[in-house]
Amino acid sequence: QLVANATQLVAVGPSFEAEINALYPCTVGRSRSVIAGFPTVTLEPSWPRPMDEKKRRVIMVGRPTGQKGWDYAAAALASLSPRETACIELTLIGGLGTGEGPYSQYSRRVAQAFQQLEHIDVHNAGAVPHQAALGHMLAADLLLFPSVFEPLGLVLLEAMSHGCCVIASDAAGPTDLIRPPWGHTVPFSDPLQRVEGLASSLRAFLALDRGIMTEQQEQARQAAQSYSWSRCADVHTEALMGR
Repeated sequence: QLVANATQLVAVGPSFEAEINALYPCTVGRSRSVIAGFPTVTLEPSWPRPMDEKKRRVIMVGRPTGQKGWDYAAAALASLSPRETACIELTLIGGLGTGEGPYSQYSRRVAQAFQQLEHIDVHNAGAVPHQAALGHMLAADLLLFPSVFEPLGLVLLEAMSHGCCVIASDAAGPTDLIRPPWGHTVPFSDPLQRVEGLASSLRAFLALDRGIMTEQQEQARQAAQSYSWSRCADVHTEALMGR
């Protein structure tokens, strides 16, 4: 009823708008989209281990639910060889393995899968304050974001703003935001191919030398600058004013 009677719908991105139009054909002609931005903040990098340029600092941030696809990430990392993973330091933020509710069993099962990655230095930071999460992104080299469904994923913009390369699924939000060479989207239409797709992208990232990686991180930071909260506010204002 809300969708049918709305004067205007503002989607969080063009790909998600297309999904809404396909699911609810009555919204065609009454929808628009805008990608939000991320305000610049000043903070210091934070990492649970001493910063070592020979390491590859990988971060995952989000609610530990089935939507976020963390089980695929754990399986992809498990499929890599000890030689490939020896340089990885992985930090998990979002409370994986804790909490109650419908996804608590999933969360605990996936937490155990990450704990069993014997050849990877895994640090489960739990749920941390927002500023602390941003500090970890500033220290990280890569955001791993394997969402099965994602209208946008504000964490993508946060990570890009702080110079993270990105490996993500090809859900609506990542498809709108992520571009090579600093970012790669993995086809997720076939569930049986998701793990290998993530593993292949991880191998390519781990093969980069630090100099090339640093260049790509700067490209990610620059890409984030094209999105702003003010533009997002303008589009919502236009919708509210009926323009």
